[in-house]
Amino acid sequence: MLKNLVLAALAIFALITSAAQAKIIHVPADYPTIQAGIDAAVSGDQVVVAAGIYEENIVLKSGVDVLGAGADVTTIVATGSSLYAVYARTVTNMELNGFTISDGYYKIVDKRY
Repeated sequence: MLKNLVLAALAIFALITSAAQAKIIHVPADYPTIQAGIDAAVSGDQVVVAAGIYEENIVLKSGVDVLGAGADVTTIVATGSSLYAVYARTVTNMELNGFTISDGYYKIVDKRY
């Protein structure tokens, strides 16, 4: 019984600790580009991107949510070329939401959300 209580306490501590370590990275306030924000993020973090047009290509990362500004405003990833605007290869446990992709393509390889 004591062993079960100790294991339960350790599990709760682990959940609280991991939640406390997750951070929100703001683009462009914290990092000038979406990719710089993604590169700085670790699993469990969120990259929140302000409204605007971002001329770049982004590569998604497992465990990192990338969120646009929301439904009332537009956050656009525009490559200005035929390159992939958004690319993900064997990416898991992540969310990409709130973006318009313009002047480019997206490619998801081994989709495993």
